[in-house]
Amino acid sequence: MSDLKTKEEVFLKYGQYLYKKGYVKEGYAESMLDRENRASTALGRYIAAPHGSRDLVLISSLVIVNLKKTIVWDEYNVDLIFILAVNFSTSMTNQYFFKTLYEIIKDDVLIKKIKKSANLEDIKKILAELEHLEKTR
Repeated sequence: MSDLKTKEEVFLKYGQYLYKKGYVKEGYAESMLDRENRASTALGRYIAAPHGSRDLVLISSLVIVNLKKTIVWDEYNVDLIFILAVNFSTSMTNQYFFKTLYEIIKDDVLIKKIKKSANLEDIKKILAELEHLEKTR
């Protein structure tokens, strides 16, 4: 759980995280802010899905941020953030990312499970369950 108070803090902290891990090039946090200034990435239902410039993405990745308290994100309140770093290098990767994100966002039970998750292992289990469900459909 993170105790950040603004979307700008989210961009800076997790943009730096992605950069230090080698997933994105320097400047990704700023590109998320630039993107957000053009159009809000708040999706409603207390969820936002910010992303930055695909030209700065080295390895496609998804960071799930579960906030301790809701923050104001444009006209919405948000407490669950899916930070996307996608370079669109393969259509299969893109389809997987967006399909997974859509499946999570539309499912109230999954959202509640993620919000109650205490750590990364819990979230990995939830995503594995989702992947298993998708394969059995």
